[in-house]
Amino acid sequence: MASLGQLTASIAHEIRNPLGAISHAGELLSEANNDQPETRKLTDIIQRHSLRVNNIIETILQMSRRKTVEPTVIVLASWLTQLVAEFVNYKQLLEQDIELVIKAP
Repeated sequence: MASLGQLTASIAHEIRNPLGAISHAGELLSEANNDQPETRKLTDIIQRHSLRVNNIIETILQMSRRKTVEPTVIVLASWLTQLVAEFVNYKQLLEQDIELVIKAP
């Protein structure tokens, strides 16, 4: 288990270095071309997905450290709304192409 923890930490470190460079380049691009809506949209995608990959790395590191798991409450309606918005953006769909219907009991 100790070897697995060291391997995980090493892989996380190797992924974080280029991820940091990508994130920083996205920020610089955003600052240089903030008046162009298409550039702003693309740099927002870079930042959002950089954070997402970093969160995945954090989760894997926490799992490898075998800390106790603490349950969290997730508001499913807002999570699904965000998921649909990201999916529409990623697939370049129209907002009306997907309808999210949430019925509370």
